[in-house]
Amino acid sequence: MSAVEPNWDGLIMFLVCWGIASSGWLYVSGSLPLRAAPSENRQGLGLALLCAAIGSLLALTVAVLVYGIGALRWTSLIVGGGLIFLLAPFLIQDLPPALKDTRAGLALVLLVSCAALAALLLFAWT
Repeated sequence: MSAVEPNWDGLIMFLVCWGIASSGWLYVSGSLPLRAAPSENRQGLGLALLCAAIGSLLALTVAVLVYGIGALRWTSLIVGGGLIFLLAPFLIQDLPPALKDTRAGLALVLLVSCAALAALLLFAWT
């Protein structure tokens, strides 16, 4: 299998982080544009959480792409990343109603994306 991708650990890390980024972007897109967002996400803490989640997802997306380009074969990036991107809607469609379009959901996206970014940076630098 090393002929397909010699860096299996890196591929798994890429796929997990790319799945988190793809699902996070899909979740956040439900609050955009702001006039279509639920009222609790358009003001105060909801707006701050939305902006923070977008910033952390942007940082995660850039980091995972830079890591993938530097550490993996391009075929692994295309095939693996494409499959994860297609599966991302299934990761968020069955969320409980308490997390759909709420501040708690945005806080969860922010927490998970920051944790994935930290894990990726620790993995890439060791």
